[in-house]
Amino acid sequence: MTPFSAKLLENAIVSTLDQHIMEYLDTFFPGTCPPGSITRRNTIDNWVEEQLPCIVVASIGLVGESPHKRGDAHRPIYTLPFGVGIGTIVSAATQVDTRDIAEDYAACIRHLMMQYQSLGLDRGVVEEIIYVDERYNEVVDADHNRSLLAGTVFFTVLVNDQLGPKPPVLEDPWGRALVDVQIAVQAEE
Repeated sequence: MTPFSAKLLENAIVSTLDQHIMEYLDTFFPGTCPPGSITRRNTIDNWVEEQLPCIVVASIGLVGESPHKRGDAHRPIYTLPFGVGIGTIVSAATQVDTRDIAEDYAACIRHLMMQYQSLGLDRGVVEEIIYVDERYNEVVDADHNRSLLAGTVFFTVLVNDQLGPKPPVLEDPWGRALVDVQIAVQAEE
């Protein structure tokens, strides 16, 4: 059993958005431009027009209370509270149009995440998705002398991670001894 990671969560969210975002945009905001890309990323540095609107998914790691442990001692289940931000970077002909698109995307993402809480993962992996916050921030693109807007929706995703068996101890195929080395650094006087 693979330990659950932020990468698995982000990929599940990207896949869910990719499958369903246009259903929401077409239903609630007909005529809205489809996303140019949906990606996992930590930084925003350069956007060409063909990529916009761009949906960016990023987990900041565990948030809030410490993971909750339950189950038996040999195979406990930990509930992990991952903080996730889903931002849409947009640009349009006017500031009002840009803000409208960012707000439309954020509303669709909020609804989609609340209605597809399994994120396509196995039953019971996602315990709950909690809507936390929503923000709209200007993003300056100095290289292209333009202003973009990011509509970002924040969630806490409670994930159940069951510990599996310990991996087997592998012997070195060349017969070398595996040694635990500790290094101490001392300052020169």
